[in-house]
Amino acid sequence: MIVYTADVIQLVNACVDRYKGQPNVEFGKPNMAEFFSHMVGHINKEVGSALSEQTFYKQYYIRIQGHASSEIGYSVAYLNALTQYVHGFDYLDKFPRVEHDEEIPEFPWTHPSFPATPAVRFTHEDYTNIWVKDEGQNPCGIHKDRKAHEIYLYYVKLIRESMENQEHLQLPRLSLITSGFAGLSIQYRLRAAGLPSLNVLLDESVSDHLVKLLVDSRAEVHRHDLRSKELSSDDVKRLTENENGIDITRANELPDLSGRYYDWLCYEILNLNPDVVIVPYGSGELYRNLLEIHARELKSKHNSRRYFGDRSVLRNCHFIGARADKKVPNSMLTSLVSFYDVVKPEEISTIQNATYCGNLTEVYEIEEDPVLFKATVKEAQKQNIRTCPSGIAGLILLKQQEKVWNLPRDAKIVVVNTGTIREELFAKKKI
Repeated sequence: MIVYTADVIQLVNACVDRYKGQPNVEFGKPNMAEFFSHMVGHINKEVGSALSEQTFYKQYYIRIQGHASSEIGYSVAYLNALTQYVHGFDYLDKFPRVEHDEEIPEFPWTHPSFPATPAVRFTHEDYTNIWVKDEGQNPCGIHKDRKAHEIYLYYVKLIRESMENQEHLQLPRLSLITSGFAGLSIQYRLRAAGLPSLNVLLDESVSDHLVKLLVDSRAEVHRHDLRSKELSSDDVKRLTENENGIDITRANELPDLSGRYYDWLCYEILNLNPDVVIVPYGSGELYRNLLEIHARELKSKHNSRRYFGDRSVLRNCHFIGARADKKVPNSMLTSLVSFYDVVKPEEISTIQNATYCGNLTEVYEIEEDPVLFKATVKEAQKQNIRTCPSGIAGLILLKQQEKVWNLPRDAKIVVVNTGTIREELFAKKKI
């Protein structure tokens, strides 16, 4: 069994501290070896174990103090004896270890952590318990960084498998329909790792400024009238001159990957135990993943170790999506405009019908209101939240639907800020 060095050091020190508290015990007298000999004998007698005095002293006390690795292998019987002595139960009940790689944090790549981004209290005159899940803290400033990192890991897996099988591998190029931000985030992650550049397909309405950022980041940029009809994956690859590549716009070509794009973020949201969650909708991937994970964890007898949610609260939570009308010309909600349905409306309905959730659970369209959009962004920025109208769409929708929803003023409302791109990262000299 693999455990962590820091956990074992903590456990050994706890054993020493407890034994030192026994009557007539003096640490290190007459010598350390004899002290540990008496201590191990005492532990063996108290918990009915058979620890070796020399093994404990040399391996568990002397050697581990200078152990350089964060991981180390130790006997389950030894560890159980020590935790039984200090805590009264087995090692894994005190220091639970994840069993699967997907439960080990890998994001953000600079300092993997869980949760990866903070939830900050938001001051608002009409509600007393609003929290912003701030994805603006991610490396490129947006929640799409999580998707970008999963795509990077997909490439890593391909490379590892080809090396293990001693096979020649030509890395596939990826194509994506994007309104700009996702393309920038993914391209940044790929370029930083020396992987093939992303082929992006933009609508003709995307601003020249965003196009320039993508070009400067060395993405392969293509433009097309995306409003005329919904494109197939073959269409996307043809229009991006990537017929032999992979379209990641939808989940059909890499279905196992799309379900992992936002799984960690979904757990981070659920673990806040909200009464209401409002999520910018866009392509619908985050909203679908949130509902799916919520349903799975409510029904499961063996929850993910990432899940700390209170079921009695979450089964009544309202899961709300904030969507833009893509027919509105020159909308400020550019990142919420989707030219394709990654998640079909009927798919959302099916998940909702099979899930315990509040009766407001639905995807709502935001009414175009530039004055409100600017005021809401300004309000968020005053509270040190980097965002744009699309990123803080949940708060905008909350204001527009206030009288319709009639939420209690003290309801715990989690608004997901999907952030805004850090443009300074994409200047030509920076990448």
